[in-house]
Amino acid sequence: MPPVKGSYFLTWILISVFSTCVISFIPIDNYLIDCGSSGNTTVGARVFLGDANLPSKTLSTPKHIMASTDFNLAAFSEYPSLYQTARIFTSLSYYSFQIQQYGHHFIRLHFYPFVYQNYDLANAKFNVSTQDIMLLTDFQLKNISSPILKEYLVNITKDKLKVFFQPFSDLAFVNAIEVVSVPDTLIFDLASTINPVGQYTGLSTQALENVYRVNMGIPKVTPDNDTLWRTWVPDASFI
Repeated sequence: MPPVKGSYFLTWILISVFSTCVISFIPIDNYLIDCGSSGNTTVGARVFLGDANLPSKTLSTPKHIMASTDFNLAAFSEYPSLYQTARIFTSLSYYSFQIQQYGHHFIRLHFYPFVYQNYDLANAKFNVSTQDIMLLTDFQLKNISSPILKEYLVNITKDKLKVFFQPFSDLAFVNAIEVVSVPDTLIFDLASTINPVGQYTGLSTQALENVYRVNMGIPKVTPDNDTLWRTWVPDASFI
């Protein structure tokens, strides 16, 4: 098992009038990986690199299994090509990313299960963690009709980030990974608590999972129209 020193993270709900005050930002670290692919995939204005062409030190896995499907996800996803390949793991494996700038990063994990040869990805059950934080525990994707995106905001203070996949069934998998630095001003250190009423200090040092990102009174915002490549859903269904 990978070492996990702080095996928890805080969950947050972010509601905004628009996509925050970040006007323009060029990330120092910008890893976009199309897992299980031998070619690059263009997603809007970004290019995801096929992990088959990455340096060998980027991916550590005892068995290389690259899966693909011809199923057309156009009706279920804005970027269907990103979910037509996957990297399958049958034992503990990890991706390693060199971090050039300490500070806050998005870690985004893309999942969509399909059947490849004798591997049914819907039967996968696994953990995902970094060296310090457990991101997903006993994670499964049964009976889903559209891709799942898991997004975390993590304060990285090491030269390398490793993302571990630990199968608990016969396999684990991932379709795509993003590790992208973001402005440290994206999250404040001080927050107000509701019950009990008070203040919480140290929020910027915590690992956060995005649950909802809601755009108030304006239609959906896609990653192509957001400086930090976020998706904002309309607020109508929440009212």
